[in-house]
Amino acid sequence: MKIEIIKKDKNSLGIDIYCVKYGNEDEKIIEKINKYAEMSAGKVYKRSGMDDFNHKMNIVTGKKAEEAFYFLIKKLKPETKITKTNYEDGVDKYDFYIHDKFSLDVKSSSLLTRTKKYSLLDAYHNLNFMVLNDQSRKDIIVQVFYEDRLNTSNFYFLTWVFVEEVIKKNDKKYIKMNGNSGDYFLLKIKYGNPILSI
Repeated sequence: MKIEIIKKDKNSLGIDIYCVKYGNEDEKIIEKINKYAEMSAGKVYKRSGMDDFNHKMNIVTGKKAEEAFYFLIKKLKPETKITKTNYEDGVDKYDFYIHDKFSLDVKSSSLLTRTKKYSLLDAYHNLNFMVLNDQSRKDIIVQVFYEDRLNTSNFYFLTWVFVEEVIKKNDKKYIKMNGNSGDYFLLKIKYGNPILSI
């Protein structure tokens, strides 16, 4: 993996964007992630309307996003104490524990939806952190973006937020999108904190 920093003075967002790129040298970690998806597919909660193939794709993409986040933090903030859940359990209660204090969940979303292709600028201003009522509560959410379902080599990190901030600032909403439906709390990505301030 390697990191590309898209500086704020070149992207008009007012924050730096960090892109973690997978390459040919990451074959072993991809193989490990694929094995994890096969092992855990029957244990991980399957969202409404999702077939087995897409369910496994979601697991793979989610794990790639988690590994990208771990790589980013370890490379750019090596003093940060961050603990990963392991691959043997099949289901993780949280993705990371950070500073021996906070549970952290990495959420990955495609910039291409059924109705629109979002730029990072659009995503920053329009898309949301999501707290799902059908999952156990974590302390922190990091929302990660990737190009589309068939292109998960680049993961973009913009901001993070405390879950309680999302709940406090917004009413609960019922939404249906991409086969997922349920009660969500939503907060715009732009109201989060710069990613490296974590």
